[in-house]
Amino acid sequence: MTTKEPHSGPPSDAPDSKIAAAQKEIAEVMKRHDLGGAVILHTAAFAHYFFVLDPSWSCARYVSDQNAIRVKCLRKDYPSVEAQQKALADTTGFIMGTADICEIVKDNMMQVAAMIASKIDFAHRTQNLSKDRFDLE
Repeated sequence: MTTKEPHSGPPSDAPDSKIAAAQKEIAEVMKRHDLGGAVILHTAAFAHYFFVLDPSWSCARYVSDQNAIRVKCLRKDYPSVEAQQKALADTTGFIMGTADICEIVKDNMMQVAAMIASKIDFAHRTQNLSKDRFDLE
């Protein structure tokens, strides 16, 4: 599979130059080591995430004009049924493992945010959302 650009999101958020430079370097390292993953980067004022979905062993890809993740695993694209099944199993493990870890990270971050909120009053609004995303109480 060919790698064009890693999926970044939300697409309306343009990362600042530090984040853009770091994303490029990180994505290049991931490609060089044939890794997929999810990366979250922060400056003091901006958060950005991106995915690298298409290492050689994955049949997932990001379709930028649809802002969607797609999985393509046609039999004709693999030398055997076993190779096709392995690619789909590896991709499913990648997607589910990433989702599991993201949930753990979210829970940990929300625990820290709740501890901070118990000591000081603060507000946070996620960009592009019309309401507060998390209730810390």
